[in-house]
Amino acid sequence: MANRPEFFTLMVFSISILLKTESFVLDTATIKCLPRSPSCSCGTFQTFENNKEIQASNIYCDETSDVFPDFSVISKPVINGSSWYIGLTKNNFTHIPGGLFTGLTPVNLNETYLYLDLNENHISKIENNAFVGMENIYVEMDLSDNNLSSMPLAFLVLKQLRGISLQFNPIKVIDHIVLQHLAPTLTYYEMGIGNLSTWPADISSFTQVFAVTLFDVQQYKFPQRPFYGSENMIKGMHIHGSDLDTLPCGFTDLSVLDVLTIHQSPNLNATDLVEVCRKNYTLSSTLHEIHLVEGALNEFPDILKYTPMLKRLNLYSNKIRYVNEDFIPMNNVLTDLMLSYNNLQTIPNSFLRFRHLRHLILDNNNIATVLPELERIFQNPYSRLCLRDNPINATALTVKCSLSRDSWARN
Repeated sequence: MANRPEFFTLMVFSISILLKTESFVLDTATIKCLPRSPSCSCGTFQTFENNKEIQASNIYCDETSDVFPDFSVISKPVINGSSWYIGLTKNNFTHIPGGLFTGLTPVNLNETYLYLDLNENHISKIENNAFVGMENIYVEMDLSDNNLSSMPLAFLVLKQLRGISLQFNPIKVIDHIVLQHLAPTLTYYEMGIGNLSTWPADISSFTQVFAVTLFDVQQYKFPQRPFYGSENMIKGMHIHGSDLDTLPCGFTDLSVLDVLTIHQSPNLNATDLVEVCRKNYTLSSTLHEIHLVEGALNEFPDILKYTPMLKRLNLYSNKIRYVNEDFIPMNNVLTDLMLSYNNLQTIPNSFLRFRHLRHLILDNNNIATVLPELERIFQNPYSRLCLRDNPINATALTVKCSLSRDSWARN
């Protein structure tokens, strides 16, 4: 089973910002709601809907089972909220049988939002009527880390599928009928394209999509305009594992791109990336967040001059040893900078130009001293200067820093 990249958590958080949702917080109180499935429990969690905090329901089944729970005898009160979550992750399911969710149909689900989590199983087959009972529900579904070889025809039942995760499946065939069916409602998708022989042209029909995550990306597979049809919609673009040496030309057509992630792309040429931003005013003026993580950058990229609205820059786990002072403009608006797991020896004087900076994360470098002026800047209780695992004596600032590399942007 393939593992999710270390930085996957932060990528998901970026998508959640775009979707204006919050992380689920599960309550401790649970009940047994499926009499025939003793490994499953039900409870509640807090989430946000239309900027309002609401109580929603969850059904979670213990890991390692190879038999799906029996939803036909579910206690109806546990799913009477407008949002709910079914967690069936990390089990041993091999196929999804027909009619599995028909027990949910007696409940009034016309405005229900469901997140169905089936990731990290062994699913290779989904019956065409597997999702009967969920036809009119707003659905997000995670089928990543399974054994699917094609896009399931079972999706044709769903009229309101809003998001789908299919990465880490050996998918070789994507049925154009399924893609066209999903087009009117899909708002984000996550998938691997390494096993596909060509780019699926029907993706151009996804006119409502505003967050895209692609895994195992080969540059030669990108057509001239890979996202034609949603170029004025996509706000988040996330690439994980690629041979990219620069941004494909089609990326420059994304006129409202807000977040760009390029993860584990050792061939990425930062100079070419900077040149793309320099020449493309539309792209450079919309970007607020860039993640160039687990790559091979040796030098701090000259990106800030050409992205005047950039607030978050994440260069976690590269090989950066040097920061050219000319690459830090005085008029930057950066609030979050992550340079953990690099090879910095000192904190450059030019970092004093970051007048709006709230989080400076420098863990796991070779930094031995801290500029006194920089310490004074980070005396603000709402700011963070993180210098853990550096050859430097602990200070009040480093002790105060409690952020992990995956949570730096949350605070």
